[in-house]
Amino acid sequence: MSDKVTSLSLLDRARADDPEAWREISKLYAPLVYHWCQRAGLQSHDASDTLQNVLTSVSRHINAFEKKKNSGSFRGWLWTITRNEIHLHFRKAKRVPKAIGGSNAAQWMAELPAVESAEFDEPKVPGKLSGLVSRCLDLVETEFQPTTWKAFQLTAIEGWTSEAAAQELGMKPNSVRKAKSRVMHRLRTKFEGLPCDTSFESAIR
Repeated sequence: MSDKVTSLSLLDRARADDPEAWREISKLYAPLVYHWCQRAGLQSHDASDTLQNVLTSVSRHINAFEKKKNSGSFRGWLWTITRNEIHLHFRKAKRVPKAIGGSNAAQWMAELPAVESAEFDEPKVPGKLSGLVSRCLDLVETEFQPTTWKAFQLTAIEGWTSEAAAQELGMKPNSVRKAKSRVMHRLRTKFEGLPCDTSFESAIR
């Protein structure tokens, strides 16, 4: 089996109305949007409904989104859509939400910056990759042979030297380095224009 690699980014494919691209975007960002909804005080059922509204809005307006050099621009755009849907939900419900932790969610939302920032990320387990980066890796893993992926995993994620990974996998050190480089290149290409595009540099060795 050969490594399956395409040159198109996930955003490019979504703009071309590729159904698989939309499934991948949903897998990447649905947990994050759901987390935002819960932080704003929505119950599980309402959070799920709002999530679906957000994804529908994203699909309708994806062509209007313009990539910026700021790596957080897509997530900021996604946050704006989510925040608008949350406000719409509470206006329809005609009640004041109670955010997680007991604070008033109406005040909490009013004080939020226009662009979502790292302080609103999904909870992260110490020593583990962020949820978004982990989901990105899951989507790319199936495109590579197991040995290629294992070489990348050992060196880029677990911090092994190329020599140690080569001995473990029965490969040459240079082959291990090439495997890591190929996967990193694919990650940057696939997720170009999305927040995880640059997250790899800080999360992965």
